Amino acid sequence: MSSENYIQKRINPHFVFYITFADENSVEMGEKKRLLYIDCLRGFSMIFVVYQHILTFSMTGLEASWFADIVRSFRMPLFFFISGFVSYKALFEWNFKNLGKIQLKKIRGQLLPTAVFFTLFISLHDKLYIGWLFDCTKSGYWFTFVSFEIFLTYCIINMLFSKVKNKNIVLIVLAISAIGISSIWYRLGNFTTRTGLLLSLDYYTRYYIYFIVGIIVKSKIDVFHKLVENKYVTTCMFFLAFVLPYLWTGYNWKIIALTRLWCIYALFYGAKDFFEEKNILAKGLSTIGTHTLEIYLLHFFLLFRTPHISNFLKSLIGDHCFYGPSAEWLLEIVFVGTISVFICFVCVAIKKIIATAFPIVSELCFGPVKKDLANRK
Repeated sequence: MSSENYIQKRINPHFVFYITFADENSVEMGEKKRLLYIDCLRGFSMIFVVYQHILTFSMTGLEASWFADIVRSFRMPLFFFISGFVSYKALFEWNFKNLGKIQLKKIRGQLLPTAVFFTLFISLHDKLYIGWLFDCTKSGYWFTFVSFEIFLTYCIINMLFSKVKNKNIVLIVLAISAIGISSIWYRLGNFTTRTGLLLSLDYYTRYYIYFIVGIIVKSKIDVFHKLVENKYVTTCMFFLAFVLPYLWTGYNWKIIALTRLWCIYALFYGAKDFFEEKNILAKGLSTIGTHTLEIYLLHFFLLFRTPHISNFLKSLIGDHCFYGPSAEWLLEIVFVGTISVFICFVCVAIKKIIATAFPIVSELCFGPVKKDLANRK
């Protein structure tokens, strides 16, 4: 779908939509048709966020397989890329009034729910609240804080250059900001000051570039899709993403992440007609993809130890079957993948139960109901 067909009307400057996990795919207008392959891509990325957390917290001591290493290389960059992709505003009146409105909406729809669950999680685990607030990871809830900071940066840059008619100049400024902020991370590394820990600046500087890449891709979506559809370009990207890293140990990890994002996007974009058929896979991924905020907030409470599975997988490492090592990574996908999908759907079910029985509590914990989601059949 071309950007010209997708954006048909100038956006009302007084209309401000929620930029949260679950409704970002509205892109320009809250009532526009959702892109199902983007919903499915978001669902795919959410599953692997849970997947990695299971490996990290539920199966401690398990040596990561090559598949887990690949997942780790793209899961968070993919999440920030999607956030940037769906946050792009081609037609919007950038001023202080609208900036204030959109940030207040975001605070209500994303930061407040995160604060609620962060407080609940800290309380249930008898942890020191201030201590974890000044921890870069925020007990796992760092993503929404950093996402807010990155989106605020994007809005401020757009507002500062709102009078510039040539939008390519704004994109160049955003690209320069991405390179500059990434360079800060390379030069300074971990931010151990209290301010740096409070704002999770380590993650902010590390992932800002992927959000901006998502912005640029969406702004030039027709050109990008032509490149994605070019088999020679995509083949080259596949080589850079999955072959060269194993041939050159000094290969830059950001380039690895960006090229793998290209390949994953190309896979889902190429299968967009398949997802439009609304088959069981598409329905499952899109359901998860439209409830990512709820899953993100709830899944930390649903993680559990799996010592028997962990020990079984450990026993296969270094083992040999036929003429090569055992494919323990395949069983890892089966066991951990199944648990990940199960936890995602349990989170969706919990959210729906709370929304039905306690709508006010649901609004406090998960933000206001989004019209485009409420109207979906």
